[in-house]
Amino acid sequence: MEVYAGFLEYTDYHVGRLLDSFGKTNILNNTLIFYIIGDNGASAEGTINGTFNEMINFNGMAAYETPQYLIEHIDDFGAHNSYNHYAVGWAHAMCTPYQWTKQVASHWGGIRKGAIVHWPNGIKAKAEIRSQFCHVIDIVPTILEAARLPQPDSVDGVHQKPIEGVSMAYSFDDPKAEERHFIQYFEMFGNRGIYYKGWTAVTKHATPWLFDEKLSPFDQDVWELYDTTKDWSQADDLASKYPEKLWELQRLWPIEATRYNVLPLDDRKAERFIAKLAGRPTLIQGNSQLLFEGMVSSEQTILGIKNKSHAVAS
Repeated sequence: MEVYAGFLEYTDYHVGRLLDSFGKTNILNNTLIFYIIGDNGASAEGTINGTFNEMINFNGMAAYETPQYLIEHIDDFGAHNSYNHYAVGWAHAMCTPYQWTKQVASHWGGIRKGAIVHWPNGIKAKAEIRSQFCHVIDIVPTILEAARLPQPDSVDGVHQKPIEGVSMAYSFDDPKAEERHFIQYFEMFGNRGIYYKGWTAVTKHATPWLFDEKLSPFDQDVWELYDTTKDWSQADDLASKYPEKLWELQRLWPIEATRYNVLPLDDRKAERFIAKLAGRPTLIQGNSQLLFEGMVSSEQTILGIKNKSHAVAS
């Protein structure tokens, strides 16, 4: 966590530099800024003990990193030869008071983050809190409305799908404005949830840090129900008290999932890192590849060598 705290301080400093530059060029007051505090809930892929290199867990070798091993490498955490990650306990702590963590898209702990919107020339309200439901897909529609631009039908001759979000600009100067984004599905690795007019129906299917977990069929997952207008931390499960309400939201999930191409559900984990198994196209074909010094590449631009015999020559 010291490494992550240092990175957060580093990030905060450079975000400050960017905003200072806006102020020096006199564009700060007329610039719409969204500062989202993280992309999802705290990540729990670091295993119960934490990890020096999280790829060890992804390759099914978590048992290799014993507490003794981690202690022996403690001075190298955060260095160039590490890819460290904090332990599951820290992930849960940082998602408090919500349940669960990143990957668990059903519960708020996995997905809900704070956001700051700054636009002095466009927003009259100052230092106020808004509670209307908003989703990250609402940012683009908000920017387009603020810029008084229509959503594009075509870009460089390519027909565009309709933007799925809802502009949140309506809430900027009206804290009591009625919600416009009133329904939203969630899904990741089979963990599913839906928000509808203040209520959430959620079900956890898979555990983030268990890559060899034996998963039950989707129809055996237990759904929970929460009234987030009164219980925003999803602490009081009302499924048994309001079964009809739960059924109403459960029926909405496959409708939204069909509308937004979520189906068929796929709860594989490590297999989805391999394009061929996951059914994704690959950029690199063949059985050899020449790399040059200084090249920086993503996994998707390198020949897949997972679980394959291979040789590296220089």
